[in-house]
Amino acid sequence: MRRGITILALVMAMTAVRPVNLRVCTISGCKTKGSAQRSGDRWCAVTAVIDTQPLDLARAAWALTDVGCARRLFYGVGFQLGFDGGWPVLSGVKYGEMQSAAGVGRCKEIFSQGSDTLFIPAISLFDKESDEMIMHPTQWVNKKIEQFRA
Repeated sequence: MRRGITILALVMAMTAVRPVNLRVCTISGCKTKGSAQRSGDRWCAVTAVIDTQPLDLARAAWALTDVGCARRLFYGVGFQLGFDGGWPVLSGVKYGEMQSAAGVGRCKEIFSQGSDTLFIPAISLFDKESDEMIMHPTQWVNKKIEQFRA
């Protein structure tokens, strides 16, 4: 919840500087093959776009802080797309190692919308950025704002 609140604080601060989009995404294992996949890939991606002009705080908070969003929305839609209940299979990523550098890199490739996309990977016990977001949220938000001003 603290991580989601920190991300919301960043979105709110960024909307004061420039227009931003907020997309909450998940990637899951899939029985079917999609057109955007590499050879050997088996995944389905589901994205929810949250209004930021004005910020739809209720939906954003739900998507970023409540496990019900993943279970009811993302997995529900995912099952319609062929979600098989497992980890996604990504070319170049060991099965189940989505938090590895290779896994995060592939997810950035799949979800990024361009050079101005701030990709925040899934929370991990071993991720220093996740720790900073939770333990030092103000510093993290300020660092990200400066990153986008450059």
